Amino acid sequence: MTTAPTTAVIRSKAELSTWLTSLIADYLDVDAVSLDPRRPLAEAGLDSVYAVSVCADIEDALGIPVEPTLAWDHPTVEAMAAYLHDALAVR
Repeated sequence: MTTAPTTAVIRSKAELSTWLTSLIADYLDVDAVSLDPRRPLAEAGLDSVYAVSVCADIEDALGIPVEPTLAWDHPTVEAMAAYLHDALAVR
């Protein structure tokens, strides 16, 4: 999978979005540039098994708990990045 960032590396929503896009693109076996950050991830092919795996990778990389419903509660890379950025800010 994509190299895990440290929270010190992620300073903005844009950096978090870039990392998430790469992570999710790896699971979907697509080029990261083809993944629209505003397109619902389910439409892009993210299923429940991959969504749970993505959540586990996020927890491992960022050190914050993530609900397994993250991809459905925040269904785009853009929405997910905003949520995670806010979660990291209150940590």
